[in-house]
Amino acid sequence: MARKSKKSNGKASYKLNGSHPFRVGRSRTGLGLFATEPIKKGTYIAEYTGPLMFNNQCDETTENRYWFEVNARWTIDGKSRANVARYFNHSCRPNADPMIRDRRVRIKTIKNIAEGEEITYDYGKDYFNAYIKPHGCLCPKCREKRRVERAEVRAANARKKKRLERKLAAGRSLTRPVSARRSYPVRGRGTCDAYPVAEPSSVAPESPPPSPPPVSPPPVSAPDPAPESPPPVPPSSAME
Repeated sequence: MARKSKKSNGKASYKLNGSHPFRVGRSRTGLGLFATEPIKKGTYIAEYTGPLMFNNQCDETTENRYWFEVNARWTIDGKSRANVARYFNHSCRPNADPMIRDRRVRIKTIKNIAEGEEITYDYGKDYFNAYIKPHGCLCPKCREKRRVERAEVRAANARKKKRLERKLAAGRSLTRPVSARRSYPVRGRGTCDAYPVAEPSSVAPESPPPSPPPVSPPPVSAPDPAPESPPPVPPSSAME
């Protein structure tokens, strides 16, 4: 995936083949270029050099990350360490920009750069999606964006936690503790908590008054026997 850039109609205002106003140093993404003196906006500070290749040759050759596409026909292979411009790192908010003219790529500052500041330019959408996006961009803009996003997530989680704590506090003031609940079986769910039952009182209940002794019923006397009837008189004695 080759880098792409704009075309330039300007002239170089810095001695490209001589000493450079920057040095190679360690950055977050590996090696980078840092200004050794203040550089004014609009200064050409380096040239991206290397052998020219036809674009169809790039399709047949093992790809490397230092190809720079000049136009629809030509690409610069800048993998040589003699190409000091290969150490310019990518940034989503750069302070320099590559300009193309006559199949040559020159790096031009688009901002005033202070001494010690890293010099960067935008590699382009295709290169970014192929090599940088899968691992995450480490430029200051993207790191600041991720820092703000993490802070927003932490703030949202803190607000959510506070709301939950308020709900739990309100629930404890209106309901009994879980130990005072009873559970009953529910179809398909095992058990379910019922409404809280009344807690036993700490004061012992008064004992009921003693009941009166049982009263036995009076004895029932046997009925008097019926009087015996006189014997019947024979009829013969009645005629006499």
